[in-house]
Amino acid sequence: MTAHVLENGLQVLILEKRTVPVVAVQVWYRVGSRHDPEERRGIAHLFEHMMFRGSEKYGPEEHARLINDVGGSSNAYTFFDMTVYHERLPSSELELALELEADRMDRLALTQETLDTEREVVKEEFRGYADDPFFEVLSQALEILYPNHPYGLTPLGRMADLEALSLDDCQAFYESRYAPNNAVLVIVGDTDAANALTLCEKHFGGMTSNRTASPGDLALEPREEIGPHKLRAAIPVRATALAFYVPEANHADTAPLRVLAHILWDGESSRLHTRLVRDRELAVAVLGHHQVVQGPGVFACGAAHLPNISSRKVARALVQELGRLKKEDVTDGELEKARKQLLAAKVFERYTAEGLADGLGFAEVVEGDYRCFEDELDDFRRVNKADIRRVANEYFTDANRVVFFVRPKRSNPLIWLYGVIRSLF
Repeated sequence: MTAHVLENGLQVLILEKRTVPVVAVQVWYRVGSRHDPEERRGIAHLFEHMMFRGSEKYGPEEHARLINDVGGSSNAYTFFDMTVYHERLPSSELELALELEADRMDRLALTQETLDTEREVVKEEFRGYADDPFFEVLSQALEILYPNHPYGLTPLGRMADLEALSLDDCQAFYESRYAPNNAVLVIVGDTDAANALTLCEKHFGGMTSNRTASPGDLALEPREEIGPHKLRAAIPVRATALAFYVPEANHADTAPLRVLAHILWDGESSRLHTRLVRDRELAVAVLGHHQVVQGPGVFACGAAHLPNISSRKVARALVQELGRLKKEDVTDGELEKARKQLLAAKVFERYTAEGLADGLGFAEVVEGDYRCFEDELDDFRRVNKADIRRVANEYFTDANRVVFFVRPKRSNPLIWLYGVIRSLF
C-alpha cells in the first residue's frame, strides 16, 4: 500500500493487485449533498452530471467514450458526504484515466448550454422517482430525522433550488470544491506503485490548491418529539418503523451496530423475522437500514404489515424485541452467524480492484483514515456479546427513538379483507 500527498494537497492511495491486467481509478471528492449551499440544494448531484460534459480539450461525453473505446467503463455517484468518479479499464491504459480525471478536475467547460442540458436531465431524474415508494418514504423521513440539517434532504436536493441555479453559482461551486486538496485519488490493480505515482505527479502535480469552502456543521438540533410521525406513500400495505440516532462512521460502536443489524433483520432466521413474521404473525416482512455517514447516523428497523394489524401494536412488538437485547445476551450462534455473514460480504468485495478502491476511498473520506479499511475485518471479528448488549442499551432508548407509521395513499379493501381472514385461521 502506497499513500502519498502531492504538494497541492491531492491525496493518492495506490494498492498493487496483480491478479488480472485491470486497474480501478477513483477520484473521491470531499463534496456531497451536505456541502450544497443553502437554497442551492442539489448542486453537488448536478455536478456529477456536468463533469461528463467536456473541457477545453475534450467534448461532451468524450471522457466516457474514450474509456469505453479501450474496453473500460466509467461512472459516478453522489452521496451525502462525497461525490465519486470511477473507472475500470485495462492496466495498460492507466495514464488515459489519470489524464482525463485531471483534465476535468482543472479545466471543466462550464457553459449555460451545459447547465441547461444537465439540469433537464436531473429534473427528469426527479420525475422518475415520483412514483418510487421507497424514495417517497425516505424523503419524508429524512426531513423529520434531520430538521434544518445537511442530511435532511436526499442527494437529489430540491427541484425549486435546481431551477434557480445560475452559471455563476456553478462556477463558484466548482472553484471552491473541485480542487486537488479536496480530493482523494485511489488506484488499485495491476500497476507499479512508483510508476503510477509518477503519472499522478505528471497529470495532477501542476494544479494549484484552492481555498475550499467550510464543510459545515453536522451537529443535530435538540429535539423533544419522538412521534409517532404519520407518513403516506404509494405502498400496498402499512409499515411501522423505529429509528435511532447512532454515531458517525469512525466511531468504535459502528462495528457492533453493523453486526447487530445482521442479527436483527438479515434473512428469515433473523430475530425480527422470526418473532414478528413467523411466531406472532404481526408482519409480512421486516426491514432495516443502518446509515453510516460522516456525521450522526441512523439505525432503523421496522415491519410491513396488513391493515388489520394496529401500527401501535407492531411498534410495541419492535420495542420489546429491542428491549430483549438490552437485558439478555445474543446467543453464540446468532453472533457467529452475523459475523460470518458480514465478513464474507466484505471479503467478496475485496476480490475486485473496484471493491478494494471503494473500501479505501470510503475509509479515507468518510471515516477519516484509509487505515480503517485495513482494520475493518478485525473490527468485526472482535465484536462480542457484551458489545452488542452495550450498544443496545446506549442507543435503543425512549429519548433517542423516532417512530414512523406509514400508510398507503389509497386503501385496498381486498388487502384489508385478506388480513381479517388470515387472522381467523
